[in-house]
Amino acid sequence: MRRSVMPLFALLFVIVIAVSVGSGAPPPVDVCGICGLADDEGYPPDQPDATIRNSSLTVTVGDDGTTRWVETATVSEETAERLRREERYRQRVTESTRIVTRPENLTATLDGQQLTVQYRGKSATQYPGGVTVFDFDQSSYQPSIGAYRVTVRGLGETVAHRIPDDSEQQNGMAVWPTEVTDNLGRTTVVFAPSGPIGAGLAYIIETRLRMVVVGLLLASATVGLGYRLTAR
Repeated sequence: MRRSVMPLFALLFVIVIAVSVGSGAPPPVDVCGICGLADDEGYPPDQPDATIRNSSLTVTVGDDGTTRWVETATVSEETAERLRREERYRQRVTESTRIVTRPENLTATLDGQQLTVQYRGKSATQYPGGVTVFDFDQSSYQPSIGAYRVTVRGLGETVAHRIPDDSEQQNGMAVWPTEVTDNLGRTTVVFAPSGPIGAGLAYIIETRLRMVVVGLLLASATVGLGYRLTAR
């Protein structure tokens, strides 16, 4: 009797994990604020009206782990004129919803039809051996990349050894071409010195981080299951 019950209990345990993770999933938010204005189906639905033709995001990791985010976009003449004329509109566009919900030192400049927004996000995590882990998971929302180019640069001479499946490595950087339009799966980019030693260190750090995440998910699901069984 016990043998027949255990597989069923294991199946229920897996279902509980899937449901708890899926039901609590936050809404997707563009990693680039002004870039996301080009998407009519963006989040949130009350985003300001703006005609965005070309846009991109570049994130640069500094020597101390700080991250500098630079959003650029070519806007229509009408949008550019409105940005110059209406302060409230300019503020709404500049502060568009992005994955960095609390940007530091946010500034915006308009040069002709070129809009540039710069700010700082959460710092990357640094490890021994020159390994740095950058994470797009900057808030409680789910990071998403639309039809725009995204580039993440590591500090110094480090290169992106471990990158998400939908990105590619170009000159040591992690790059998402404009053709990529989807929610991010893995959100981390692991930078390390070039060469086999750096690649090995990056692999070790990433594997350890994955084990920690899985452990936290299992612990959370176990606590939730125990609470439900106790409540019954």
